[in-house]
Amino acid sequence: MKRDKRAVSAIVATVLIIGITVGIIALVGNFLAGMVRDNLQGGSACSTAALQISIKTEGYTCYNEGAWSIADNESTPDVNETSSGGTLNVQVAYGSENVSLSGINIIPKLGGEGLGKYLVTEGLPETGLTKVLSINLTEKPDEVAIMPVVMVGESDKECSTTEYVAVLNC
Repeated sequence: MKRDKRAVSAIVATVLIIGITVGIIALVGNFLAGMVRDNLQGGSACSTAALQISIKTEGYTCYNEGAWSIADNESTPDVNETSSGGTLNVQVAYGSENVSLSGINIIPKLGGEGLGKYLVTEGLPETGLTKVLSINLTEKPDEVAIMPVVMVGESDKECSTTEYVAVLNC
């Protein structure tokens, strides 16, 4: 009996197409699974941070007018030679659950407009403690919020901001 060589090549081609398709699906699935896993880890860390990091409105969250002048801030490039201002103190409470906190952004507002985002990476509160974080500003803000920055894998992730709270004079 004579075999039809064209039939064998059609079967081989079909098997190759199926094999290539399965390989592509495996590669794409692996790539997407990695992306989803990273996003889930970041979301989980931020939801924990949102529950554990907060501003304490009573006590030391206030603005200290005239607390600094240009002589104190020679290394601040955006302050001109006649500038002076005050210090915004934000009392931050850290709950009892551990978060891989790498920094806290302090976000002041004046008249509904943001005055910038100031990253504080040193002197952060430890688990279960409260700490006052300070930044120098040229004008008194009306409100302030914080944004936890957590370590996810090898990189930092900025979480959502807390509610804005009123800033009183010290």
